[in-house]
Amino acid sequence: MVNVDQCKMLSLFFSMDHRYGGAIRKGIKTFFLNPQVNLGITSLILFAAMYVSLIAIVGRPLLHPYYNSTFTRESTMDEIASSTFSIFFFWIASVTIGHLITYIRLPSLFGALCVGIFVTNVPTLANLIYVNQYWHFIIRKLCLVCIIIRWGLGINGTYIRENPAYPLALGILSATAEAAAIAIVSIFFFNSSVSFGILGGFLLATVSPAVCGPVMLKCARLKLGTDKNIPSFVPAACCFDNTFSIIIVSLVSAITFTHEPKFAVFVRNVGEIILSVFIGIFIGWVLWHFPLPNHKHTNTGRILLIIFLSISIIIGMGSVQHGFDGVVACLLLCFVAPTRWRTDNPKKLGPVARFFASAWFYVASPLLFSLVGTFLDFSKVNAISFFLGFFKSTLDGYVNYYPVLQISMSAIGSCIILVVLGTLVRLASGFAIVACSPLHLREQFVVVWSLIPKATVQAAIGPNLLVSASEYSEFQDESLFTVVCCIFAILLTAPIGAFVLDLTAPRLLQKAAERTASVSPEDVEKAQKKALSVIPEKPENQSKFKRFRAISLQYGCANGKGLFR
Repeated sequence: MVNVDQCKMLSLFFSMDHRYGGAIRKGIKTFFLNPQVNLGITSLILFAAMYVSLIAIVGRPLLHPYYNSTFTRESTMDEIASSTFSIFFFWIASVTIGHLITYIRLPSLFGALCVGIFVTNVPTLANLIYVNQYWHFIIRKLCLVCIIIRWGLGINGTYIRENPAYPLALGILSATAEAAAIAIVSIFFFNSSVSFGILGGFLLATVSPAVCGPVMLKCARLKLGTDKNIPSFVPAACCFDNTFSIIIVSLVSAITFTHEPKFAVFVRNVGEIILSVFIGIFIGWVLWHFPLPNHKHTNTGRILLIIFLSISIIIGMGSVQHGFDGVVACLLLCFVAPTRWRTDNPKKLGPVARFFASAWFYVASPLLFSLVGTFLDFSKVNAISFFLGFFKSTLDGYVNYYPVLQISMSAIGSCIILVVLGTLVRLASGFAIVACSPLHLREQFVVVWSLIPKATVQAAIGPNLLVSASEYSEFQDESLFTVVCCIFAILLTAPIGAFVLDLTAPRLLQKAAERTASVSPEDVEKAQKKALSVIPEKPENQSKFKRFRAISLQYGCANGKGLFR
């Protein structure tokens, strides 16, 4: 019960808020909008993010980075020098080969992957080029940061909010169908455990926007398929596909690599994901106000803030065993902040998006795929079985065990079977879903084929299974097999998918102006009336599928407000 004194206090509080609340809020707003104050707070946030990022990268204690540190200058400098020159070699070779391979309409990431495989399987180069395994891991994490940033910046929130149904259905249902097919075959024919069947299924099912994205941007620039929003529809479907698949992979990984009760781990991870959602949204909201949009170096400050905040969140939370929560928080940060940045300054999001696009194509992508290629070692091919060896590396007290992949022909065949099976199921399920849309068959092919290439998630997240399995000997063989499947998925689907998509999309998608010019207003009116007539005069002559498709057509075309208008 509320007593009289409490009622008086509440009434006094509300009366004070009514009298002075507006003035207080106005004063706070004026204080933070002051250019010097805003710049000081922005600098403080940036310096704190830089410090946490550096601490997370080198793996030192947060409050006392010099605690319990020992220096062996000679050996440390030799290792740093060797790793630095090796990383430089990987980068320059991957950029060169990747650029040359684009002349035959293959993605540059395929060339980078081939560089890593070539270096590992040539004994002279394998003995000469050395990258410390801890830095190998950190560089792949930094590349993952670049992937997540570009992913968040590229999400078209307005389009997804207005048209969630078709992208959601295509992205999630087709990914689930592909993952289920791969998991069933892995469990019943390749003796995989249930958890690794699910892990492998969803890892192999995750689509790569890095392959289909440039083609969709090209189509949007040439006004191909824009009358039906295909260049926006495909990235939205990829967004739902990636988000759903990564959530499943993270939850199953958390349940698999633990000795704690499974249900308790599941509940805790779901709670952590929900908490990370609020953290990401809050940090993104803070970046709406810091720095000021009319500042001279606003875009530079925003680029630096989003880089170091993302690094500190992903690598920092990963160092305390909450890696996926960091990915979720970073993704939402990079999605929420640009919603204001797109409208609060004349340059909009252009400088920030161009910077991270260049960072991905010229730095992160060559390094990521060349380093992932080093996991594939054919030097000791055995026709009967495959095995893995371990070697130990130490950096500043960190002891890590990583597998050197030595793959058999039977394992290679199994990987190819799973990749091909998943591709066929994805095509079948994708066509079944888009058959209910107002797209023509040639447009359906472009949309469905855009979901075939695999690359970024397989390269960035797949090898992390090897790190997790280093402490669980019972999972090492299955983790190895899953990573090999990821590498072969990139080798098979990325070049073929990119080549076919780049060749067919400009030919199968029609320009909006040409379509409008070739169709008379009377034909448009007839088509709309036909689409709106969901229930025919003789319903008994129509199948259930035709009725369902008619309803889908009505959703897609009615009143010019649907998905494909």
